[in-house]
Amino acid sequence: MKIIFKKGILICLILILFFSFVNPALAIGNQELNNFIEITDYRGQKIKLQKPVKKIVCLSASLSEILVALGARDKIIAWDRKSGANKLLQQKNKKILVVAENSHSLQLEAILELQPDLVIGDTMLQQDDIKKMNSFSIPVIVERASESKRVKKIINNFALIVDSPERAKRLNNFNLKFKNLIKKRLKAKQPEKVKVYWEWNKPYKTGSATSTAQLKITENGGLNICAELKGSYPQVAREFILKQDPEIILKQAARNSSQAEMKALYTKIKNRNIINLTKAAQNDRILIISWDIFSGLFSVIGDLHLAKFFYPELFEDLKPDEIYTKLLSEFLEVNKVEPVIYKK
Repeated sequence: MKIIFKKGILICLILILFFSFVNPALAIGNQELNNFIEITDYRGQKIKLQKPVKKIVCLSASLSEILVALGARDKIIAWDRKSGANKLLQQKNKKILVVAENSHSLQLEAILELQPDLVIGDTMLQQDDIKKMNSFSIPVIVERASESKRVKKIINNFALIVDSPERAKRLNNFNLKFKNLIKKRLKAKQPEKVKVYWEWNKPYKTGSATSTAQLKITENGGLNICAELKGSYPQVAREFILKQDPEIILKQAARNSSQAEMKALYTKIKNRNIINLTKAAQNDRILIISWDIFSGLFSVIGDLHLAKFFYPELFEDLKPDEIYTKLLSEFLEVNKVEPVIYKK
């Protein structure tokens, strides 16, 4: 009986060794499984990545900011033009290759030659480009940082990729602290909601209930006068705006806009025919706000500015610029802060 038992053990050992040579994955077992992570991106696609991820191409400035804030700048081997021009991301001792205008317009061959472990882009990334990169065994993640509710998920996903859980926790706690503060005060006082007209990059181009602007306005206690219009970003008649007579006008400024550029936007919209008859224009309740803080990593700073502008007495003690300075210093090692809003 003992002889049969020993022979059985010997046969099992031989079989294990044999299959280990035939398929090494069987020998590695859980260890190999631990070398992979699975990420679900904005599209709902599950992307499997092999660890460690050392070479990343990022094609969105908003997403580059999150990677750098997580301490992963050294992993970025190439990015888009806006990332390269972003003053918050510039570093004297390292030049990062530019391989795209944005996620929609990229230099595919240049990216393929770099053989990155991962390509990250926003929703402008074309399906044909994704398929081409996938055919070269390059995984692609698509995210949308313009949706403020998605930012926490992006931070957590990227932290898993670059192995930075502690920084992710600190970032999320930072954001949550001030979002909760705004929510708590608005709930306690329940002020009458101010009527807000938000204008995008062109005159009378606005946002409805399905736009990214809707959440920014409502979460900070405002009422979007264009919420019921059809389409996410409709063109609205100026007569409609006058009829609604908003108390607040928000005008979107582009990324990296200077104070002079934002001041020019302010002057134009305040003096525009019909708009100049609204309560907002007559009472100088116009806020020019940069896209830098309207979405992505710094969207909480935009929230603070909006909440304080909507209800100055309720948030009198808040100092958004100081909070922004602290955020930049702690996570991006940036001490010089450029203006991100303009108001009278």
